[in-house]
Amino acid sequence: PRIGASLVPATCNNITIQAGATLTFTDPTAELQVCGHFNHDGGVNTTLGGRVRFVGSAVQNYARSATATGNFYQVIIDKGAAPLASRRVDVTNLPMVITNQLHFIAGRIATTATNHVQVTNPNPVSITGYGVDNYIQGRLRRAILPGGGLYALPVGDVHPAQTPTGKGYQLAMINLDPTTVSELLAYFTPTPQTIPTTAEPPCFTNYVCALDNGFWTIQ
Repeated sequence: PRIGASLVPATCNNITIQAGATLTFTDPTAELQVCGHFNHDGGVNTTLGGRVRFVGSAVQNYARSATATGNFYQVIIDKGAAPLASRRVDVTNLPMVITNQLHFIAGRIATTATNHVQVTNPNPVSITGYGVDNYIQGRLRRAILPGGGLYALPVGDVHPAQTPTGKGYQLAMINLDPTTVSELLAYFTPTPQTIPTTAEPPCFTNYVCALDNGFWTIQ
């Protein structure tokens, strides 16, 4: 299939690009709206641009197999029709790679295990629209300019609407001067609530405040 410029986007429910087949976008404004799961076994040709908009009203999966070629140019998460708990796209196998921009309107991308979202455009504004309900619930890898800049790492834990004990959105910002760092991998690890049981050595006081959030890993 070839998707070109049109005032009306192409649409589908589930889509499987089989090994040996190629889905081609022939214009920067070409758009495919996906309501179901996206199985990436063959090729995606975005040499001329194009965007994929995830719009399903339930949890959607993106899976990339070892036979897959090509990457997304622009991905839009626009799942406002889904309940907040289900407003996500799960990356279930290998990375989701985006060469230009990831734009959040409504919803999250959740990465399972060590799968991740990779944004190869080093512009600091190559990720937009992130917020308390719109973020990467898992691992994000993004490219960095040699001159540095202010980079948002909109990662976090499970959304509380999905699991009441989830820690949710945990934005990290990193400001880099000219650097040899070419990319960053970031994710947030939640920690269970703990209350210290022993006194702190400096002042011999037992602070009983609960520590119940977590920590970032930025590599």
